[in-house]
Amino acid sequence: MKVEANQHEEVDEEVERCTSLLFRAPEQLDTYSGYSITEKVDIFALGCIIYTLLFLRSPFEKGEKLDQMNARYTIPKEREVDLSPGMHDLLVRCLEVDPAKRVSSLELWDIIDELRAHDTQKDAKNTTIRLQESGFFLPLQPKADLTHLVREFC
Repeated sequence: MKVEANQHEEVDEEVERCTSLLFRAPEQLDTYSGYSITEKVDIFALGCIIYTLLFLRSPFEKGEKLDQMNARYTIPKEREVDLSPGMHDLLVRCLEVDPAKRVSSLELWDIIDELRAHDTQKDAKNTTIRLQESGFFLPLQPKADLTHLVREFC
């Protein structure tokens, strides 16, 4: 929805009433920006949620509206090495200032599928290595054998 000149106050009130400040997209914080308010605000909010889950803090400090409007955030240095390139790319694309450049929901599914496929292969390999190192070796195949393993031990 393109915010018309006579709608700014009404839209600002609705955004204030219906959204959480720390998850608002730049176009919700500044309705004069010229950006349309679309479903892409949900993608930005998802980026904020993913960031919070990964780093246990919000990407934007409360009260730092200008940083949020310009999507200025940092990856904590101590966690930078833990972040896969794919997850970093997902965050950058979700937290894009310009909604036209922000990842779409369809593209998001593709990215998540790629991350899941990569992580499943990596996790299966790492799990096998950890089990071998611990002296308890049970070769695991992703998904299928995990269900069997849970049934065996529960």
